[in-house]
Amino acid sequence: MSDEYNERVLALYAITVAIAYGAAGVLQILSGVGLVQISYVGSDMIAGLMVLVVALVFSAGVKPLLASNREGIAFFVVGSVLASILFILQVLIVGTNLIGWVLRFEDWLSWSVLNDLTPSIWLYPIASIALVGERTGKLTITSLGPDSSEVTE
Repeated sequence: MSDEYNERVLALYAITVAIAYGAAGVLQILSGVGLVQISYVGSDMIAGLMVLVVALVFSAGVKPLLASNREGIAFFVVGSVLASILFILQVLIVGTNLIGWVLRFEDWLSWSVLNDLTPSIWLYPIASIALVGERTGKLTITSLGPDSSEVTE
């Protein structure tokens, strides 16, 4: 497969992830404002803004990838890293809330794990697939180093 084909596939994947994160971020913000009530999105406006930032980073890499510019790969990787950070933070929040529930603290008596399943958790698998595929060799993305034609001696 050619490098151009791989970059176009990655661009399609990046725009798909950007749309998913963007839609979830907008819904989370609207839920935080009180305009919609969706239980599986959460109502944290700041978290919604962070999810929108991830969507913007993914979408910023689409144009360079379609132009066969390697800079687009960096946007994709940074978007995946940001999605990973949000995922880890949300897992930590779930863990601390679980500890409060297990210890039967008053504020956590009515807590449920479903309260903390936000887009940061349920969107993470689609944001991490390409990085895992690239690391295992199942997804071929052009190397980040210079081409042999670009190296001057």
